[in-house]
Amino acid sequence: MTALAARLGGGLPGSYWKLLFASAGSNLADGMFWIALPLLAITLTDSPALIAGVVAFSGIFLGAFNVTFQSLRQRVVPDRILGRVVASFRMLGWDALPLGAALGGLIGEGFGLTAVFAFATVATLLLVPIRLVITDDLIARVEREAEAERALEATP
Repeated sequence: MTALAARLGGGLPGSYWKLLFASAGSNLADGMFWIALPLLAITLTDSPALIAGVVAFSGIFLGAFNVTFQSLRQRVVPDRILGRVVASFRMLGWDALPLGAALGGLIGEGFGLTAVFAFATVATLLLVPIRLVITDDLIARVEREAEAERALEATP
């Protein structure tokens, strides 16, 4: 309940602001970093108030990340295969949950609960450098190419 209240209090209003004023590349990169922050907070403290504050603040970036990612995917994937791409993402995401739970269980049994969150923090932070590859210029180029392909498909 605390996490839900924190997410609603900080995440929703801030996400709208971030979507309006930040680039797609920034939203994607920030999202990867801010996914790790609550994990780090849980690793370093047992204060519910601090963790709730971090969850609320990170919600600003997570909401913007999700909206940016989903809308970008819809803009660049051709309509004829969009359903299959979305289904593939969902399948991989849902299939990864039990694998992550099993890995977390093994780490927890071997090293304790704090180690689970420390490992998750490090694993998530390893994704942050992808921003060096996914630049705003690359996103703009891919969007232009997708739009050009749609225009060609629409031409009789």
